[in-house]
Amino acid sequence: MIERQAATNDPPTIALHRQPVIDTTRGHLALLWTARTRTHGTSVGGVDLLTTRAGRITHAWSLTGTRPFRY
Repeated sequence: MIERQAATNDPPTIALHRQPVIDTTRGHLALLWTARTRTHGTSVGGVDLLTTRAGRITHAWSLTGTRPFRY
């Protein structure tokens, strides 16, 4: 999906699922998302994990699955 999408100028649509989980004491944030290509209609899901310090993102991890989230 990433290679096909990179060959186009059409950005994917991204939907966030539920509310982000935020730990203000440790400065951690997690969110679930689904991305769908506009050109091919392919969807994948993932989770992003962020670490913040002094109001800025210091680390980011993005874990992408092979299919969209289903509830």
